[in-house]
Order: sequence, then structure tokens, then C-alpha cells
Amino acid sequence: MNERAERLEGALSRLGIDFFEDPERSPALTELEMANALVGAAEALVLGVEIDVMDDEVATRAEAVADQVLEELLPEQISPLLIHQFKAERLEHSLTRVVGEEADPDDPVLAAARDAAVLATLLVSYRLSAERLDAELPEDLLHLAVAALGSCAQRVRGLTG
Repeated sequence: MNERAERLEGALSRLGIDFFEDPERSPALTELEMANALVGAAEALVLGVEIDVMDDEVATRAEAVADQVLEELLPEQISPLLIHQFKAERLEHSLTRVVGEEADPDDPVLAAARDAAVLATLLVSYRLSAERLDAELPEDLLHLAVAALGSCAQRVRGLTG
């Protein structure tokens, strides 16, 4: 186990989370799963504290602290936009796990939210590509964004009757 994996395992252990390494999984997958387990534990703690505090202004200021720490811990060559892309993709994936990818899902409200998350991911990806390329922008991202916007708008219109 490498140093980062040992730190992750130690952090999970201190939080009372037992994570057992599966010899069938690659070390990289195990490390990624441990890192995500730590994120899940942190999100549960944040949610609990936010419920106790019940103050949007305080929560918003606290979120800025998380963003600042994340930016400081990332290597300098990584764009802060990558953080937004990562977060948008996580929301998109989470909603997709709940709703699925069907055209006619059981929960049209969450399907619209998923489509909005897809749109956010595409737009941030487009912006990130523009920052990196400084040349011809990937037009297909914009076409996909228009399709996601259309899908989201159609679902929301369907909710209103």
C-alpha cells in the first residue's frame, strides 16, 4: 500500500469506518474507493452540521472554505474549473444512479434535475476546453448542451401540466 492509501485508510479508521482491501481489485481502484468513502463520510458530517445550523449564509461561507482548501491542495497546473467540472459530474452521476437513464423515468422531477446537471457538466467542460485550447472550441459540447437544455426544459414543461 502506498503512502496516500495508508493516509486514506488511517483517516477512515479514525472516523470509525472499516475499509477492507479486496485482493481482487487493483491498488488504484482500492485507493479511489477509499478516497470516495472519505468524501462520503465528510459529506455526511457536513450535512449533519448544516441541519443543526440551519443558516444558509453560514453554510455558504463554510462551502467557500471547502473550495479554498481544495484549491490549495491541488497542484498549481490544475484549473479551478476542473473542481466545478468534477462536482457537476458527481451530481450528474448521483442523480443518474437514482433516476436511471430512461427517457420516461418514474421521477420526472429528478430526471429534470439530472438533465440540468448534465447541462452544467457540459458547459463547465466547454469553458475548461476554451481555457486549455485557446483555439477552435469543441462545438459538439455546445450541441450537447443545447440538447440537454432542451430535454430539461421539456421535462419541466411536462411538470406544469
